[in-house]
Amino acid sequence: MNIIIKSFPVLLLMILGPAGTLAQRSIFVSPESKQTQDGSQSHPFSKLEDAAAQAMPGDTIYLLPGRYNGTQQLRHIKGQPNQPIVITAFDKKAIPVIDGLSEPSNDALHPGLLLDSCRWINISAIKFENCWFSVIDLNESSYISVEYCHFTSGKYTIHPHGLNTHHILVEHSVIRHPFQVWKGWSWLEMHHGEIQYYNGALIHPRRTGGGHIMRYNELHNMFNGFRTRPSNIKEDGNTEIYGNKFFNVRDNEFEPEGWAWNMHYYQNDHVNVHKLFSIDGVEGGNIYIYSNTYTQSDDPWTNYQVSGIYKYKNGPLTWPCYVFNNSFYTTARVMKYGESSNHQMKHFNNAYQFFETENAFRVVDWQPGYEFDYDCINQGWSANIRLHNQEKNGLEHTDPHFSDPAEGQFPLAGGSPCIDAGKIMHLPEFGWNQPFSGSAPDIGAYEGAERVEGPPFRFIPSPEGAYYREYPRISRHYLRDQFLLLHFSAPLTGDDFVQKIKVFENNDKELKLKSALLMDEGY
Repeated sequence: MNIIIKSFPVLLLMILGPAGTLAQRSIFVSPESKQTQDGSQSHPFSKLEDAAAQAMPGDTIYLLPGRYNGTQQLRHIKGQPNQPIVITAFDKKAIPVIDGLSEPSNDALHPGLLLDSCRWINISAIKFENCWFSVIDLNESSYISVEYCHFTSGKYTIHPHGLNTHHILVEHSVIRHPFQVWKGWSWLEMHHGEIQYYNGALIHPRRTGGGHIMRYNELHNMFNGFRTRPSNIKEDGNTEIYGNKFFNVRDNEFEPEGWAWNMHYYQNDHVNVHKLFSIDGVEGGNIYIYSNTYTQSDDPWTNYQVSGIYKYKNGPLTWPCYVFNNSFYTTARVMKYGESSNHQMKHFNNAYQFFETENAFRVVDWQPGYEFDYDCINQGWSANIRLHNQEKNGLEHTDPHFSDPAEGQFPLAGGSPCIDAGKIMHLPEFGWNQPFSGSAPDIGAYEGAERVEGPPFRFIPSPEGAYYREYPRISRHYLRDQFLLLHFSAPLTGDDFVQKIKVFENNDKELKLKSALLMDEGY
């Protein structure tokens, strides 16, 4: 932890950057505007580009209701850390639509928004339609937030690329592709055939500086959920994916390709996924997968499509892939034949309830760095688990007693054998020991009624370095009695850290800090 502040209940925390001197303005845009324009509400601009060209740090660009046709291009538009330029709906009950005017295509270059060399831009409460093959294209841009948006098209929906692209935040948004992506269209045609324009994800970084966050989104009928395509360990790393809900994923939900570095995937909920985690041909590490849940429908189509949990091939990883405290209710096998050839899996405190499938906990190939223990399954261990003296503290032929797994409810019922039966996880790279109540952690994604917590995110440069400097951001906070505990992605330094933080009460009144303590080397 970084700071303990004696305070009162709060809603807003702010880390201060350079002081701004410009007054905030409101600039208006309407697709119906045809008269002399000055950006006022009565004389709005007709194009987003014109409004953005006039915007200064701290300004808000309001999109009035209507349909904005064609790609909206923003180039060299820059806000500041405490004064981003906000692009949002004026009327949240009449959300504006940006229409790319494109038919579905794998070769089309008709995004709804194209940002080139932009910084500190917030995009909020906009619906995007008919945008292909990307929807929001981000080139050499950083500190871009996308929130409360709705998507119905796009292969690479949010498409960051360029080594100077970093810190892309996608949150509280919904993407809904046609149901045929899940049931109806050919997997082969979507993977590499005539309709491969659906072979994509909500966010697909490609050779970027990294530092991206995907959180609290809802995804329906996707081919993938999150995917990267770096060319080396220095790219697309230091990433967090958490708090998302995935429904009907036809291929692999989490799919870094080639390399992975300091990737955190946690507290996500999944319903009907072909394979959850594809660590296929991936080098690098560390990867942290924890506190996730998975359930599925019990019908012939779903039982056929849902085939595996981990596609864990080739590579190899140099540093571990930690898989701990996850809960599964499924017909899928843990690993299919030929899909356990990568290295360094550390598998602890996971709870599996299989139905219909026999011998589901199958690890055919044993690789360097494999460790399995303190897990719970309602079947027996595979021969390889026994041969390598694993699961000495695990529970086999044991029902974990999830409360209602078919409905996605995974807290443990009273009397569950998984209560207080887990391993205390320790991750020295974060100086983190797993918190728990009782005599030991519970097995599965829940500790009592709450989701299992993992290590607060810290930026870690790859062995080859990084393309940007990480400035401290709050990566997690806890309010306990009158104390506020803040964790940071990078260490705070200097004696003036208290002056860099503002704390607000729920009535927006700024609170005076009574005392503060810097701990854990500034993290």
